[in-house]
This record gives sequence, C-alpha cells and structure tokens, in this order.
Amino acid sequence: MSEQVELLVFELGENEYVVDVSKVNEVRGFDGVSRVPDRPSFMRGVINLRNVVVPIIDLRIKFITSNPNPDQFVSVIILRTETRVMGLVVDSVSDVISALGPIGPRGVIGASGTYSVEERTLHLLDVDDLESSI
Repeated sequence: MSEQVELLVFELGENEYVVDVSKVNEVRGFDGVSRVPDRPSFMRGVINLRNVVVPIIDLRIKFITSNPNPDQFVSVIILRTETRVMGLVVDSVSDVISALGPIGPRGVIGASGTYSVEERTLHLLDVDDLESSI
C-alpha cells in the first residue's frame, strides 16, 4: 500500500525536484555565507545558524555545472538529516504538495527516483548522496 508524503517542491534549471518536508528545517534567502578555502566550487561556504555551523551546497553548480549568481528568487533550503544539517542553494522554492508512492525510476542527476503529480514529473533529491559529498 502506498503511503502519502508531504514534499517541498523546488526548481533547478529546467527541472523540478522534491524533498521530504520532514527533513526541511527552514527555507531562507541566500545571505551571510562565509567562504571556506580549498573546497569544490559547489561548496559555497558555511553559515552560522543559531550556533550551528551549516555547510551550504549550491545545487545549481553541482547538478547544472554552471556558476550562477544569486538573484531575488534564489533560496536556501536548510535540511536536517539523521547525521547533519546542511543548506541547499536552489533557483526557487515553489510549493508543498502531497503525493503517493511508489517512486518511479531515477530521472535526472542528483535524483533517487521520481513522482508524477498532476502531469508534473518531480525528481526526489538524493539526500544521502549529498551528505557523502560534503
């Protein structure tokens, strides 16, 4: 039997991705990031979030291989997993949806599967893969 989940929808380039809302701590603007030397280009730096040092990963660089500049729509999704807190820079956050599984096959880079919701193909972000890249 399929279980209904709540998903945060965000955009990266031409694709829509989702992440389980239960892993989302907050969504904020792109500001106050301190660079860390000798890190890959997708590692934008760190922020101090209520006395927790949070690494910031720019998914636009990691998945789309470009070096975009932040604009007024860029958001940082703060995720809390079992082992860490991390921030993800995305083009924009659009909405929260409810969806039923099962998850379809992996569709694009950085995804662990897909959902089909109201004629939209939504790619489930592979959070475990991101954690291993930090």
